[in-house]
Amino acid sequence: MKTYIKYLLVAFCVLSGAGLLNYNCSDDYKYGVDSRFYDGMTVKVKNTVDNVLRINIDNKDQISLEITPEDIVLDTRAFTYAVTGDSIFTIDVSGNITPLKVGSAELKVVFRANNQITAGCKVEIYKDPVSVEQIIVPDAVKNCMVEIGKTFDLGSRIVVLPGNADNKELDYRVENGSLATIDGKGVITGIAEGATKIIMTTKDGTNITAECNLQVVPEVKVGDIVLPPKLDGLTIGLNETLNIAYVVKVEPENASNKTLKYEVANGSAVTVDANGLIKPVATGVATIRVSSTDADISAGEKNVTKEFTITVDGNVSELTRALWTVSTSHALPSDAAISNGPTSHLDGVNTTCISMVKPGKSVGGVTVPSGDVVWFIIDRKNNDEFNYFKIRHRNTSQLMLRVRKVSFYGSNDGGAFTEIKAGIDIPDATSSAASAIESGNVSLPPTSYRFIKMTYDAWDTASGSSMQIAEFNLGKQ
Repeated sequence: MKTYIKYLLVAFCVLSGAGLLNYNCSDDYKYGVDSRFYDGMTVKVKNTVDNVLRINIDNKDQISLEITPEDIVLDTRAFTYAVTGDSIFTIDVSGNITPLKVGSAELKVVFRANNQITAGCKVEIYKDPVSVEQIIVPDAVKNCMVEIGKTFDLGSRIVVLPGNADNKELDYRVENGSLATIDGKGVITGIAEGATKIIMTTKDGTNITAECNLQVVPEVKVGDIVLPPKLDGLTIGLNETLNIAYVVKVEPENASNKTLKYEVANGSAVTVDANGLIKPVATGVATIRVSSTDADISAGEKNVTKEFTITVDGNVSELTRALWTVSTSHALPSDAAISNGPTSHLDGVNTTCISMVKPGKSVGGVTVPSGDVVWFIIDRKNNDEFNYFKIRHRNTSQLMLRVRKVSFYGSNDGGAFTEIKAGIDIPDATSSAASAIESGNVSLPPTSYRFIKMTYDAWDTASGSSMQIAEFNLGKQ
């Protein structure tokens, strides 16, 4: 028999979903010979083992067909492909398979010129097992305490690596079960005073173990008071306040009595109330003392005490940003050149920026769909009034990175936001003049919301994939 080469150039379409998936663009192809010409021809899928084609979910494969008689040469596009079962992969007109998820399905191959000539196989999409390699017990819980009759959630603080391990479940056990119990999620309940250990073991068959010390006590005492590093030596203006209760942390987290005492240890520039609210009353320097209140003084115990200094400057009009925290509408793209981070526009460093991807663009591993609203929310930790904002751009040369129009919204609960002012044009945002690197003070209605949301409303749509802000300030004038 002579050799015949049939290349069927047809459009391909995929009808996906459960049931029968037909990968068949058209049956309109007309062969130049009667289909009986192929009587006696057979076909089978040859890249299988026991008629099963196994494909790793992270790879792709192509159907390889064995046709007899051998002098008949046909392109894979001379066949149609139908899948029975779940949509675990797609297959194109050339027989290229792209896995979608783990599972198995039956594949049927049909010759276009004679639908009585068929082949079939099972396709299995599999994933290589990922085992646990390490259990990390953070320092904060290597020596944990629980009060008699109270609980402590140890499991939520344990880290299992790698993060994509198939089974990250752990078996928890108390070495001395008369002192405490622990459930399957790692929640400890204190029973009786004493010291013991918690042993953790992986459940995926690797039998990796870790442990921590546990002390069951009548009362969990405050062991430390943690202050933000930026707090000591901070400068604030005469017209603003500072609520340090939002940022001071007590360790351990499950201390029985977390009540703290706030007082001015030295100086007369500020006052501080029982809730940790600092109010300036004059320019100068003051020392603030923060103390625990759970020590049994009669038994010789001492409260934990920390101190820091505050400077009040009458010439400061911009609000202090050191304790502000930020959340964003989308993940931030990686950009080592500007140290991109959620508070990079609040650090006082002109070479760092917060960079957010423009809607409809992709950069730095982040894609923002067209139509999405891009924003950031600042939790100011207080309700000090402000009436202007100021933006500093990254530089004067890359104008396509600048945001051109913004809107502001406010909230006191971080959930329901009220419009402050919408559609504000950033002055000189399209100018490369040296002075245009900063917007200057842009007026806002007097506002005292704790949470401030800024949306990005307009930008250069012709070039650039991100919008970058080097510095952002709020102030009162």
